[in-house]
Amino acid sequence: MLKRILVAVDGSASSWRALEYACGLAVLSKGTLIILTVQEDNGQDILGQSHAILDGQEGIEAEYVLENGSHPASKILEVEKRERCDTLVTGTRGLGTVEAMLRGSVSQTLMEEADVPLIVVK
Repeated sequence: MLKRILVAVDGSASSWRALEYACGLAVLSKGTLIILTVQEDNGQDILGQSHAILDGQEGIEAEYVLENGSHPASKILEVEKRERCDTLVTGTRGLGTVEAMLRGSVSQTLMEEADVPLIVVK
């Protein structure tokens, strides 16, 4: 358990806290982080920031995934299945506040639809 940990980052403060939490889980479980961002424009920048955060950490194996799209929750669930992850980690609030008001938050959708344990970090 906790061998493939998917953490979704979008550049928000909440997502960076989720990444830090997931790093701790990866160290404790000796698992691999799958760091995912779902963006339409600046995804490479976010993955670059993620990589910089992990550069200072020892003993963490990580893979970086960029998915393009406007429906983050469905992409996260798609990657979770494709990458055979056993845990999801996400922040409580992302950058898509208008989208959240119209369609519900990403973390709420993940709570309802994920087939694996979900950790939501404040």
